[in-house]
Amino acid sequence: MMFNVLCLALMVCSSLAVPLSSTTVLPTTVSVQSTQSALDKLRHLVGQQVAVLWQSADTNKDGKFTASDMNVIFTDYDHDNNGVITKAEFIGRFTRNQPEMDTIAQGLFLTLDVNQDSTITQHDLDLFYQRMDTDHNKHVNQSEFEKYFTEVMTLLFVIQLQGNTTTTTTASK
Repeated sequence: MMFNVLCLALMVCSSLAVPLSSTTVLPTTVSVQSTQSALDKLRHLVGQQVAVLWQSADTNKDGKFTASDMNVIFTDYDHDNNGVITKAEFIGRFTRNQPEMDTIAQGLFLTLDVNQDSTITQHDLDLFYQRMDTDHNKHVNQSEFEKYFTEVMTLLFVIQLQGNTTTTTTASK
């Protein structure tokens, strides 16, 4: 999956190397160096975000992402304390300090809403946690966490970049 995500990222990033307007003609070839630079920037950005996510997710700082860490996060996002995280609660909390991360927040909400009922419950989080726990030892280590979220965040950043490019292109027409 990561290869497919990086291929998509490469296509998007290479298209971002040239500012788009209604009169811009995209080159038929993109230099390998500019494509590699854009891909390196994307990797760096995703790496930074995943590192921040890990720091906030490992709430007890024991080097593992456990059910207790998940419960702390759940409580933090469940603004009205009713045992259910709505899309509005999740996006509002996630984007509180970074409003430009709205697309990322929406994608993460869909990822966490495993049963796709438009809410995140403890059951969703249990299923999500099992998905990340690739060695099935009942805890998610930093490596498992980073691998999972690097794939997810890369895809979400590519989607966000595509949206920004579309918006920029449309606005310049």
